Amino acid sequence: MKHLLLILIGLVVAGGLGYFVGYDHGFENAAAPTSAFENAAVSDAAATMANVIGMWQSTEDPNFTREIRNDGVVTDRYAGQEDSDGLWMVFTKDIPDTSFTGPIEEGAVYLSMAMSEDEKYYFKVTNADGQHLDLVYLDRGGLLSFTRAN
Repeated sequence: MKHLLLILIGLVVAGGLGYFVGYDHGFENAAAPTSAFENAAVSDAAATMANVIGMWQSTEDPNFTREIRNDGVVTDRYAGQEDSDGLWMVFTKDIPDTSFTGPIEEGAVYLSMAMSEDEKYYFKVTNADGQHLDLVYLDRGGLLSFTRAN
């Protein structure tokens, strides 16, 4: 039932995103960002989003892997067995996650993972170069470091 609910939520999110991306919404006359900072913030978020997608293995515990898929699903596994799954998104101060109530730094990129309605995790992305992924756990502190597994 949990998996069905997560799949349904994923489909609704994907459908909404598809609608938003595919439909004009009257933005054809909108002004493009003018400052280099605004362009950099959008560019950094997009680059980070592209670089976090993949299968990641913990550098501290090789039995722990995290798969971040391009369809918005994240799956944690331990020793090859699925431990939990949920939905993920990248956010910044300019592109916020409205559920996050903590401070957001200018120019920083964050990762949000919702494993259930009551279980949300927030990380600051300190490195996402395509081969390494370093996340600072905002709720409890500490650094999670991963290397690409595939």
